[in-house]
Amino acid sequence: MELIRAEEQRFAEALSFKVIDRPRPKLWMILMPVLFVYYFQQQSRYRDGRNAFVAHYLFSRGRVLEEAAASVAEGRPPDIDALVAGADIPAEARGEYSAFTGVLAEHYIDLLTADGRSFGDLARGAYRTRINFLLFSNRLNRVERALNAAVRSRINEPDAVLTRIIDAMERYSEMLRRRIAERIFA
Repeated sequence: MELIRAEEQRFAEALSFKVIDRPRPKLWMILMPVLFVYYFQQQSRYRDGRNAFVAHYLFSRGRVLEEAAASVAEGRPPDIDALVAGADIPAEARGEYSAFTGVLAEHYIDLLTADGRSFGDLARGAYRTRINFLLFSNRLNRVERALNAAVRSRINEPDAVLTRIIDAMERYSEMLRRRIAERIFA
């Protein structure tokens, strides 16, 4: 389970680097050292924002992983309904959240029942080929997009920053998952 948790952590951190804009020092800040303090404050907010992003990104995944591990240990199917009921999700998005948690739980169960000493070993054991892993990745990408669309539809006033972040998350998640497949099944 820790191998899976560590891979999810790496993924969330890599995604945060792609999604959250890092402040860049301006030439005038270097020339006027007193203004360089402003840059360090921006850096601190950036770091805190990335940490918050990673924590929020991993929250649902952690709950699903715990439920998947319990279902494997107890020899029962995962209780997706309990995961959905315990989530702070708008009623209009519960169906999409259920689909998301179902795909993720299947993935975690496949990994948890595979043998290996690294995440790559687990993924190769569970999926056997790059194509199978990419098929799973495409399913996960689809349910994430559907969940994001359902949640986005609940927002009264579209926020340009939020839209940019969600679009970037979807685009970079797909790219990162393809890279993972290439790395594991090279």
